[in-house]
This record gives sequence, structure tokens and C-alpha cells, in this order.
Amino acid sequence: MAAGLILLCKLSSDMKHWLSLSLFLLIASNSYPQQVPIRFQQITPKNGLSQGHILCMLQDREGYIWIGTYHGLNRYNGNSIRIFKNDPSDTNSLANNVVYSLYQDEKGIIWVGTAWGLDKYDPHTERFSHIGVIWGDNVLSHGHVAAIAEDRTGNFWIATHLGGLDRIDAITGKITYIRAKGNSPDSLNSDILNDLIIDKKNRLWIGTEDGGLSRMDLVTGRIHTFRHSGKDPHSLISDKITCVYADKQGTIWMGNTEGYLIKYNEKTEDFTECNFLPSNLNFDHIRILDILEDNNGNLLLASNGAGMIIYNCTTGKSQINLHQRNNPLSIASNESSSLLVDRDGTVFVGTYGRGISTYSPYTQKFQPHFVQDEARNFGDVNAFTAAVQDGKGNLIIGTYYGFFVFDTINWSYKHFVPGNEYEDNKILTIAIAPDSSL
Repeated sequence: MAAGLILLCKLSSDMKHWLSLSLFLLIASNSYPQQVPIRFQQITPKNGLSQGHILCMLQDREGYIWIGTYHGLNRYNGNSIRIFKNDPSDTNSLANNVVYSLYQDEKGIIWVGTAWGLDKYDPHTERFSHIGVIWGDNVLSHGHVAAIAEDRTGNFWIATHLGGLDRIDAITGKITYIRAKGNSPDSLNSDILNDLIIDKKNRLWIGTEDGGLSRMDLVTGRIHTFRHSGKDPHSLISDKITCVYADKQGTIWMGNTEGYLIKYNEKTEDFTECNFLPSNLNFDHIRILDILEDNNGNLLLASNGAGMIIYNCTTGKSQINLHQRNNPLSIASNESSSLLVDRDGTVFVGTYGRGISTYSPYTQKFQPHFVQDEARNFGDVNAFTAAVQDGKGNLIIGTYYGFFVFDTINWSYKHFVPGNEYEDNKILTIAIAPDSSL
């Protein structure tokens, strides 16, 4: 069945007219009575990515987007992609092609956490230097670098996936190791680290695979580890922390391997589970792999089964963005792994195997609405010719076969055919009289 297309958005109060086009109508709007599907664009190996498995992303000071994959490091300038890979004949090339983490320091150096050590990329020389693993002096405790952070004094903190926490001194470059010491609340409880961040209070937060959440005071060096306790309903919801994030207000959020979004309550030093999945949706074994805040103050959640979730912290409501097989404008995969919000507010969602899905929140206000052509045998209902707004806020849309009254509150419409002949039903202009008649 044929369909006409109307793109709707709500005009500001001082605008007096409506713009009508032959195939679609644009009406201005920032909010809708129903949830608006996000329309994504895709960046895939067809666009030059080295691989579709996206592990991490970073925007540098020059505006480049850096993308870590299982098969090389990519630099995207908005049009083209440059790929960096290991070259055995070049000691200044990338040490390992598996890139798990990225960070840009105060000097502009790009730190690259790989599956076999840590690289530093100098944008001026375009060369990589290496901090190795196992062999030699002053090496990392383990090759898998899960996360990188820099403190106020220039020291670097490295989360390794099996070797615990490494600290690189800002002045000497000396590496010291901080390892787990059993289940003591005054130490790390696991050497399998998934993520780390430094908050506004100069505290290091460390998410572990099986040892809960640790917090280190970077002034005193003291560590406190939060663990789940079945006897305490306010304790950490789970000991399996996949990611940690501090929002713009300083609130600490965590994701875990069991689908929990966890909020840390600073005043009471306890934890709250936030139910971000609607009750009518049932997803088993969801892992939240990344958390980020968009420019509207929403939390973006990358998951390994529920696509990308937009969580409104104020209302507690979520928008679940799932892949739709026959919709090229949907997210590329339900397996999302990493997130980035660039300086323009564009959201990048890295997926497993299908590249990157992107959207700009500023273009989402244009919502497609399809009008079914039930009268196509009698006239061209899809040729939109004119539009006005009546006193009740309804949109009156003229076509070559009658007119529509579109209720912008209930998001519904009625089709009216005033005449018996084809020519009688061609609506070329519409006006509202002073007495509100049409």
C-alpha cells in the first residue's frame, strides 16, 4: 500500500505560518506525546573501518575520533578513516592490533591500551612509543589494559584485566603495582579490573570483575572496597562491575554483568538499583558495558543484548533502541559495547561486529509520520499542497484528494473528501476565517 510522508515538528509561538512541500511537510517540535524512534547513521568497514568490532572510542582536541577494534586503531575525521596497525618491521608502529582503551593526556599524547601493553602516540611525530609487559624493567603487570586515567599531579593509573592496578609516576615514569589482598575492605579484592575513573574529589573508582567496587583517596592512598552483602539491602547490588562513570553532577554510576544500573549515594554511602528496562520487556543476561551522559543530561547505556538505552535520571524512564532487521535507520546491532558524545553532541554507539551507529539529538526533532493511501484509486492523497493550523492546534493539510485534519496532541488524523468529482477534491489553498470556519 502506498504511503505519503509528513515530517512533523512544532513551530515556536511567534511563527505564523506553516511550510508545505510537495512530498512532505515540516512542522517544528521538541517533544512528542509518544516516544520518537531515533534514526541512526552507520559507519562500517564499508566506510573504511578496519573492523566492525568496536571496543573503545575517543575524541581528541583536534576533533578526530579515535576508534579501537580487534584489528587496529582507526582515526576518523568525519569523512575518511586512517588505520594504524602493527608493522613488525617498524618499532614505532602500534605494538598490538587489539585496542581496548584510549586516553588523551594534558600534553595531547594519545595513550592506547592494547592486548599486549600500553602505547603512546605523539600527534606531532606520528610515532608510537611502548610500555611493555613482563620482559625488562619497569613494565606493566599485565598486557590487557582495560582503562587509563590521569590524576591532578600527572600520574597515570592503569587498570589491567589480570594484573591489578598499575601507577606510572609523573616525574620518574616508575611503575608501581597495587594488587588484591584477599577480601579486606582496605584493599583491592580482585586483580581483574574492568574500568576506572577519577572523580571531581580526586578519588579513583575501580570496577572489578568479581571483587566489587574499590575507591582510592589519591592524596592518602587509602582504599575502601564496597562488596555485596545479602544481609544488607543497601550494600553494593553486585560484585561484578563492568563499568564506572561520574556524571556532570558528580554522581557515581555503575553497570554490571547482570543487567543492573547502580547509583552510589554519597551522603549515605549506600547503593540503589535503577530499573531502566520497561516491565513489558524481558532481557536475560544483559551486561551494561559502558555509561555516558548526553548533552540533555540523560544516561546512555551500552548493553550486550538490549541495544543502546537512553535513561532519564529524573523520570526513571528509558528509551530502548533495538536493531530492526528491515529498518536501515535503526541501530546496527543489539550488541553495543562503547559510547562517545562528541563536542557537537553527536552520539557514537560502538557495536560488536557492525561498526558504529551515530545520531545527532538536534536532528531527532523531525519525526516521520506515514499516511496510508486508502484512497489512491480515487486521487492522489499523497500530494500535499497546503497547510494551516486551526484555533484548536489541529493541522489542516490539503492534498489532491481532499484534506486531513491532524490532531497534534493525540497524534491521529481524519481524512475528508468534500466533493464527488476528482477536480472538486483538489485542495490547492486553505485559510481560516475570522469566525474559525475553514
